[in-house]
Amino acid sequence: GDNLCIGHSSQATGGFHLRPGCVAEAGDTTDGSAAEVAHDKELTRRSIRWTIDHPGEEPRLMVSRIYQTYHSDDDAVKVIQDYQSELWLSPLQEGVLRVAANVAYAVVGIAGLVALFWRRDWWRGARRQMMIWTMLMLAIVPLAFFGEPRFKVPVMPFMILLAASLLGPPENDTEEIPASAATP
Repeated sequence: GDNLCIGHSSQATGGFHLRPGCVAEAGDTTDGSAAEVAHDKELTRRSIRWTIDHPGEEPRLMVSRIYQTYHSDDDAVKVIQDYQSELWLSPLQEGVLRVAANVAYAVVGIAGLVALFWRRDWWRGARRQMMIWTMLMLAIVPLAFFGEPRFKVPVMPFMILLAASLLGPPENDTEEIPASAATP
């Protein structure tokens, strides 16, 4: 309920922001599981109702969720400094780390997307299709709630594999694993 409310309310921006009315206040759920379930149901109901009543907001919020999730990969620099409350890196160090993280992310992301569309052999064969569909589902499902840079983490190993496929010749191996090889 909390996550749906953060992404589907009049205060929603597409990103993660703790908004009054969307998270449990102190004492709201201290009565235990029953209170937590009731709180979750109420926020879920409100979020679904808001989405139904404001269908024109969803495209704008979806674009913002995608942007919030995928626009950069330097959020770890903020996290290691306790979200800017413990600034122990010099501005130069912080800047270098941010640039390095974003350059690496851009190279892997662009190369992965190029491989996804250019190397059509990734779309042949059940094993490769399973990899691609798994990656796509991991990329899409979190967008139902709100955008957050950490939501792309499960997708990145798949992008690295795709990017690495550009380093060698295309494979024409589309054969499935024989049933006899799959059993011990």
